[in-house]
Amino acid sequence: MEYKKVYVKTVLTLILVYSTFFISSLFSSDFYGNIFSPIACMATLVIMYRNTSRINGAAQPLSKRIWTHLTIAVLAWTISDIVWSYYYFFTPFDPGESLFLIHSYSISNVFLFTAEIICAVEIFKKWNLLQLILDSVSIALSTIILLWVVYFNSSFEIVMIISQQHTVDNIMFVLDIAALIGILVTAFSIREGKVNLHTKLVICGVFVFILGDLHYLYQTFYDLYTPNSMTDFTYMIGFLLIAIGSITKNYWEHMKIRETFSYINVGLQHRRLTIFIFPLIALLFRNFDIQIITNFLVIIVFREILSSYLQKYIEHEKLLSKEKEMNLLLEDKIRQRTMEITKKNKQLEIKNTELDYMSKKDHLTNLYNRRYFFEKFNNSFLSTLDSGRTALFYIDLDRFKIINDMYGHHVGDMALIEISRRLKLYDNDDSILARLGGDEFVLVKYGDFTYDEFSQLADSIIHDCNAPIEIGEYMLYVSASIGISVYPVDAKDSYTLMRNADLAMHEMKDNGKNGYIFFDSKFSDKAKRKLLLENLLKSADYDKEFSILYQPQFNIDSKKIIGAEALLRWNNKELGSVSPEEFIPIAEETDCINSIGQWVMEQAIKQSAKWNKMCYNVKVGINVSPKQLDSKNLIETLTKILEENSLSPKYIDIEITENVAVAGEYKIHQINSLFSSLGVSVSIDDFGTGYSALSYLKIFPFERIKIAKPLIDVIATDSFDYEIVKAVITLAKSIGIRTIAEGVESEDQLEILTSLGCDEVQGFLVGRPIDKYEFEELLKNN
Repeated sequence: MEYKKVYVKTVLTLILVYSTFFISSLFSSDFYGNIFSPIACMATLVIMYRNTSRINGAAQPLSKRIWTHLTIAVLAWTISDIVWSYYYFFTPFDPGESLFLIHSYSISNVFLFTAEIICAVEIFKKWNLLQLILDSVSIALSTIILLWVVYFNSSFEIVMIISQQHTVDNIMFVLDIAALIGILVTAFSIREGKVNLHTKLVICGVFVFILGDLHYLYQTFYDLYTPNSMTDFTYMIGFLLIAIGSITKNYWEHMKIRETFSYINVGLQHRRLTIFIFPLIALLFRNFDIQIITNFLVIIVFREILSSYLQKYIEHEKLLSKEKEMNLLLEDKIRQRTMEITKKNKQLEIKNTELDYMSKKDHLTNLYNRRYFFEKFNNSFLSTLDSGRTALFYIDLDRFKIINDMYGHHVGDMALIEISRRLKLYDNDDSILARLGGDEFVLVKYGDFTYDEFSQLADSIIHDCNAPIEIGEYMLYVSASIGISVYPVDAKDSYTLMRNADLAMHEMKDNGKNGYIFFDSKFSDKAKRKLLLENLLKSADYDKEFSILYQPQFNIDSKKIIGAEALLRWNNKELGSVSPEEFIPIAEETDCINSIGQWVMEQAIKQSAKWNKMCYNVKVGINVSPKQLDSKNLIETLTKILEENSLSPKYIDIEITENVAVAGEYKIHQINSLFSSLGVSVSIDDFGTGYSALSYLKIFPFERIKIAKPLIDVIATDSFDYEIVKAVITLAKSIGIRTIAEGVESEDQLEILTSLGCDEVQGFLVGRPIDKYEFEELLKNN
């Protein structure tokens, strides 16, 4: 608001200064005119200079150049005016007699025309060329006709008289006409948008200045000019308008008012009617002249017809231009979208590559996984059928579950990673290495190899697996069992080759582990029998096919029967008698052991209850498998059976294999919590054949240790086993645990056990497994 007041005050002050010159011009006063004219010019020059210097040349280079030329035009006029006044007031010389001084005023015309040219070049290059030519020709012809009527009075004699004037005057005359045509073209041409105020003021100022100069030249030609007259004020009016335009521009920029004018000669055509001003002006200076009016009308009609077609053409071009812009915009959007899609595709390719890699690799060991192995193996197998032998090494780590149970799965995973690193040494261009899952690996070897070379490779793998594995504070020892199946000897297809290697590996585990074995057809027969037994077990009628034999257990000192071990037997109607060593492991693998174990428990407890009602006081040992121990219903079932048969728990001994010891203290405490509250005794079976340390005896919740038969078999011939048995018995006695020797079959064994202080014995020497009726007779006789 404050700046607006300054703007208004500046304009009013400038108008006031010019008013003084107007009054002097009105009365044609040379004295006052020569005083106020330089003052008005200097005031205009100061304003123009200040406002021009505020224009940012870097941001508005064109505007800076135009306003600089306008300022120089005012400066040239101001200097000429000051010199004129100096001559008038301080010398006897008449300034009106000096052609040099008179023509010095023409410098202003040159700079104004130059400013107009600079502006026109910028404006016209944005106009449609055809429309510009049409407008320029029609307005130029109209202007020339108007000047012919007004200026030359339609007389060639006047033209000749004027042409004989001073060269500078003729040049200025031509310059004025060109400038006038340029201004009229700019003003009367069709265009879009609204011309801003300061541009209008400048155009009007230049237009008035040119009219004043044309009027001056006219008066000069006819020797009618009087200094400090209204002709001079016309010049000053032009400068006043230009100065106000400069002030307005500065005000707009300060107030940040945006310009809306677009220098394009297309759009609404309401301005075309303004060309009728030419014949109207002609009528003012000349009575109605049909020829002149006809000339104007021809020009107007010609212009309007062509302009109509041109505007349609321009509009069409404009639509095409917009369509091209839209197409370019669309193409740009498509290009951007294509780039985005390409980028997304690349990212997707990277992700797919990663997913493909992850789908092929085992996340822990970075070896091929099971799925990709079979895919790659099948493809490679078909392509190498005629290239020699193909050997498949099925590798399984022995007792690896012990490491996971004792040290945790983290340590187990680190061990698997180390084993995988060692196996990678054998993964070459002629092989495929993969982890099938858990602790199982497979290595396929292609080429013309011999069995000896396959054996050497298996030995190397076992040797590398046996090397100690150091993980943190632990030193682990791992062994491997390897089954080898060779194409085309053992199989004709990849599936059979894999199955046979698996069978060979399991055979190696059954034969002692930590070694390798080539597939033999008898392994397949064994597998078929195993499958047959599995199916028969699932469909077996326990009451008809199973039976319980009881092997007596004797006190070594009193030679009296103190109990019996319930031993399960299976007599199948198809296969006949099946050894427990054969069908019990299968029952454990297929989970049939739980139902079979419950049946054995029911029969043994029922029989024990019968004998104890007969006052024989016999304790019956019942074998319970590790899977039964994991059953949440074991204690509930055992309690129910005891209650149903009214048998005291003290007459039942639960026999658990030594393997539960390797599960660690957690498992031992779990067993203790299961049976301690029930009242049954617990024995550890087959002690000495597994991997439990003697130190475990301190934490076992067991009442009796059953020394394994393999140790008893060689106790009389093997000093090492003798010392083991001796140590077990001695340690057991020291902590109050009874010992019983299994599989006693000779007098020598019995004598040694007696001398070592063993508490109880069982075996063929003292009593074979017999049915319940024979055992009952034995109880009577004992």
